[in-house]
Amino acid sequence: MSTSEREIRAHLQATPPFSQFPEALVDAFVPNAEWVSLAKGERLFDAGDDAGFLYLVAEGRLQEVVPAEPDILIAELGPHALAGEVQLLTGGKRTTRVTALEASRLLRLPKVSVDWLTFEGAMTAGIVNEIVLHRLRRDRLAVILADIFGRLDAHQLQDVMAAGEWVTLRQGDELMRQGEPSQGFCVLVGGLLGVSVRGPDGPPTLVSRVRKGIIGEISILTGDPHTATVFAIRESELVRFRKESFFELGLKYPAFLLQIARLNVQRLRRAMGESRDAPDTAVVSLIPACSETPIAEFARRLAAELSSYCPVLHLDAAGIDALLEAPGTAEAPPESPLQARFPAWLAAQEGTHRFILLQADTLDSNWTRACIRHSDQIIAVGVAAGDPAPGAVEAALYDQRTAAPIPKRLVLIHPDASDRRPRGTRLWLERRGVDMHHHVRLGSREDLRRLARFLTESATCLALGGGGARGFAHIGALRAFREAGVSIDMIAGTSMGAVMGAEYAMGIPPEEMVELNRDMFRKLGLLFDATLPLLSFTTGKAYVQKLKQVFGDVENEDLWIPFFCVSSNISRARKVLHRTGTLWRNLRASSGVQGLFPPVVIDGDLHVDGALFSNLPADVMKSVCEGRVIAVDVTPPVDLSENTDYGDTVSGWRILWRRLFPGRDGFRVTGIATVMQRAAEAVSMANQKQAIEKMSDFYLRMPVDHINLLDFGAIDRLAEIGYQSARAKIPEWQASPRWVEP
Repeated sequence: MSTSEREIRAHLQATPPFSQFPEALVDAFVPNAEWVSLAKGERLFDAGDDAGFLYLVAEGRLQEVVPAEPDILIAELGPHALAGEVQLLTGGKRTTRVTALEASRLLRLPKVSVDWLTFEGAMTAGIVNEIVLHRLRRDRLAVILADIFGRLDAHQLQDVMAAGEWVTLRQGDELMRQGEPSQGFCVLVGGLLGVSVRGPDGPPTLVSRVRKGIIGEISILTGDPHTATVFAIRESELVRFRKESFFELGLKYPAFLLQIARLNVQRLRRAMGESRDAPDTAVVSLIPACSETPIAEFARRLAAELSSYCPVLHLDAAGIDALLEAPGTAEAPPESPLQARFPAWLAAQEGTHRFILLQADTLDSNWTRACIRHSDQIIAVGVAAGDPAPGAVEAALYDQRTAAPIPKRLVLIHPDASDRRPRGTRLWLERRGVDMHHHVRLGSREDLRRLARFLTESATCLALGGGGARGFAHIGALRAFREAGVSIDMIAGTSMGAVMGAEYAMGIPPEEMVELNRDMFRKLGLLFDATLPLLSFTTGKAYVQKLKQVFGDVENEDLWIPFFCVSSNISRARKVLHRTGTLWRNLRASSGVQGLFPPVVIDGDLHVDGALFSNLPADVMKSVCEGRVIAVDVTPPVDLSENTDYGDTVSGWRILWRRLFPGRDGFRVTGIATVMQRAAEAVSMANQKQAIEKMSDFYLRMPVDHINLLDFGAIDRLAEIGYQSARAKIPEWQASPRWVEP
């Protein structure tokens, strides 16, 4: 061995990870190594360069930064430090710039000569992976700390990093629990956290997701217990700081407290609906729900539709092996060092793609379980005509004892040319705890686009308010939306708004809705349905028969367009969302004016017209759909204001007489059905005004004040008013910055 080779060998043996390898293994690198010298200020490599070499610093000092304005310091590299090692696991181009701070000398090894270290054996691969993963997360932390504390020099960066400790959360692990006292704050470096709040009577509700930044600082500032539970939606890396460190860091770095204030202002603006976070990379796993699922075809078509909105990467097991140039990575068992390559690569993709679609295997496998562990969201994909029973892997997703609280969807695939409404969805939903389900024909681009819009949080969600006959204006609005090319992705309705919305969700065109509802409501026959008014003035039979004629045996969950309606549970004084069950019965509950129709009994509770608690369900829709919410209101703020003063008491016989013989002076008294309907609307309006303004992105109030609540004969005029009003408003909305396409 020559003098130069002995020098190379000595330097390798003094530099981790080579210092931990057997001598024979170190000797194998010597022939491929060569010396590189840099003058002060000379660059070793820049962001975007090919990652063809690994460098070991022998002499001098170098600086590594992320190019920005100003540059973000990552580290200073001295003797026995590595440069360029991150790409050993993640592959791809360089992401940082390394420049010599003084004259330096480095040892250069071709990447092809060191790649095999991650495959050589468990010991070698484990050592290399540990070093690279430590460097990868340290680099990401440095970028985040620069945003929080401002520009830091090498000493300050080390000072802040030394104050924290690394924490790894597995999927479903809790970081903080609602009601517990604060122990400190954390900085999220990688992964995804969920924030859930548990009310006094009910399960936890996911209120937000955290992809980066500080968590837990509010409880330190206020001294109060945590107001929410924070947990890992997917595997996450954090740095935890003690409570005392919060104030110490605040004194040392004033920019830290400024960032805390800025962060909380941003949270407040998001809560008020004034701003939204910029989209980050979302990892979505596609899990076959049955053996017949054409998962590869579905994934390919979904990726194609998503790519028309944003950058998308679709990977299966073979794809990740090819991308990492590491056969066997996807199917490596959890204890294998190869498993480190996939999460390392995943962490390096943040901001590169809007979506990463992970296509799982049809059967249980290490790759399938890895997909689930690293997902922000899971989509189970089944064939509608197949067996609805979940397989072993899918069943574990819904086991409340072990399943992570990660958002889940169900997609049911139907024949391409099918015009028949879906059936049997209830059997699929009964066995799965999913947040939402979708019916998709692979041959229908609109079905796939609707799913893509939900995933990109750009769905158009329509909330239709109640208002008696005035609800016919919704027909015209729906016609205007269709003509303007506005795809309606989800509909919610109350009372008459529910009936109109359900018809459209069934696929009935607005032109046909006019004739359908003319027949339905003008020939309702309530006068002949009157009964002894112990519970209500009518039996409800005539209205039920009309609903059954239109909606038949259709189930809520079997509609192509997702739909729900709202009723008022007066037994428990709360509004109820009807997302599943027999459609006509849900509509009967939502539109059953109290007093006029008997309440609908559901599980022993009494349900009446949804107008009582939520006449315009924009707030409810916002909690279900994260896209843009359009609220259409057919209830005037002032109504029934021109009445004859009939004194403190009045006889019904007198009212009847004056209606038959009004005389010259006129006699205006509102009918009992109108009073009952308006009373419900007025209560809801008083309680909902601010919520509607806050939760609806776009609001349209129809100018229908001059038409009576019960004037069902005015359907043509009302539909035209709705059409013209919406037609005039849509261009104004589309010109607004808030009408954001994905």
